[in-house]
Amino acid sequence: MPRFLVLHPLFFLLFTVAIARGQDNPISPEEYQSQIRAGFSTNWFKSFAKKPMKKYSEKNIEDIHDKGFRNLRIRCDAELYSSKVEFQWFLGNLTTIVDGCLKHDVIPIISWIHHHAEAYATEEDHDAYVAWWTAVARQLKDRDYRLSFNLFTELGIDTCSKGKTEKKIVEKLCNNSLRRRTDKYNRWTKDVTKAIRATGGKNAKRIIILASPGKTAKDLDRIDPAIYKNDSYMMAEWHLYASGPIKTPGSQKYWSGDGGSARKTNNCVERSLKLLDNGGDRFAKSGRGQWKQRKHK
Repeated sequence: MPRFLVLHPLFFLLFTVAIARGQDNPISPEEYQSQIRAGFSTNWFKSFAKKPMKKYSEKNIEDIHDKGFRNLRIRCDAELYSSKVEFQWFLGNLTTIVDGCLKHDVIPIISWIHHHAEAYATEEDHDAYVAWWTAVARQLKDRDYRLSFNLFTELGIDTCSKGKTEKKIVEKLCNNSLRRRTDKYNRWTKDVTKAIRATGGKNAKRIIILASPGKTAKDLDRIDPAIYKNDSYMMAEWHLYASGPIKTPGSQKYWSGDGGSARKTNNCVERSLKLLDNGGDRFAKSGRGQWKQRKHK
């Protein structure tokens, strides 16, 4: 079962996951899970102001490979590249990084982020989400099967603000968010997977990684089985102790000791395995995500 281990360095977030390797032939979830080993998560496309491509060089990818790492999760904040000019810039540079990864045998995993859209989940947000993934998938449709698409980076705590220019984010109930409206989550996921598959090239049989609607393993059964039951190239991810563990008694992320006990981990794993048993062969692989060694501020 895949495992993500996030250690939170400066520009990369180190994580382990077990997914896979292959080139011109479609990769099954079992194969994809078996070969990916350890890797990195990058913030290159999460900050437009920092001009992320100035931080990138192909040597970065080569160094990652030489140190034994085999995947790069490319997290992309769609909110930063909304204009046509910015988006074309983004697609071109995303392609450069994906090609660099494939050249040096590092598996690229593209993931989408847009916190405002996740929280408000309007019809306009839905259309923009599908359009974003359609454009990315079409741009990269002929890249080999090692490339995969992670539909949501993770659906974390909802945050709603009174205005885009407001400095302080006001946290409150977002009753229409993707986390709270499973019907919206399922519609977005159905529509985007259909759109990606229709872009041609290798995308008809490329690995697509679904996200847990509530981030954790207990929410996996909220995914509509119709999304994956007839698709042999889908996986799912779920997160355990993101932003943790921490040593604050009473917190859901509280963990005493040195992490030697596997009891809390096993409880979540058991929930995931129960779902997978019920889901059948089409939904046989899932991922556990993000373990940070200190409180994330």
